[in-house]
Amino acid sequence: MVEEQPKYNPRATEIITLGRLGKRKGSYDILHVAKQLESEFPNVCFTLFGDGEIEEVEREMEALASQNVRLGGWLLKEDRDEIVAGTVLHLLPSYQEGLPMSILETMSEGIPNLASDVGGIPQVIQDGENGMLIKPGDISSMVEKLRYFLTDEKLREKLSKAAYEKIKTDFSLEKYFEKWDRYYESLLEEESQESLSISNLDERQKEWS
Repeated sequence: MVEEQPKYNPRATEIITLGRLGKRKGSYDILHVAKQLESEFPNVCFTLFGDGEIEEVEREMEALASQNVRLGGWLLKEDRDEIVAGTVLHLLPSYQEGLPMSILETMSEGIPNLASDVGGIPQVIQDGENGMLIKPGDISSMVEKLRYFLTDEKLREKLSKAAYEKIKTDFSLEKYFEKWDRYYESLLEEESQESLSISNLDERQKEWS
């Protein structure tokens, strides 16, 4: 469901990740990115929501002495609006993906994404237009793009508006039903043409008999 108006706050200070924790999702890369940006952006917090390799991620956080990262567990429905209101970016540097619902859901709220250019993600996110893309495991590029993003409020607003419009235009419930309507219309047209062909064949058979 696409919101009528996005509630994005370009001055929010929380970067979130939604999904399972683990290497495939780039969770450990996030920890190293956060550490590099910690002193430069002391008010920005990275929150990883979900389950998975929680103990392993916690050990890595302790090894890095991270002060700007926390684990949020499962994001409960009753906490969703509050989290959305405080989120400046959704970060998903996965090594393998299809087309994650977390990207579609956050974009529908006007929240920009920084994600890996894997799976179906590049079909939704255009780098520099409605979000940001990186190669899997490219920590230096992630740091560079986040630094630019966090220091440019106009960029955040631009990406937010474009992200929301992308979902509203291509992935809203209305667009979903429109696509199904076109699909069923094409089936009916094929069926009608097939019936016409059979009818013509029957007529020819009568003429030959």
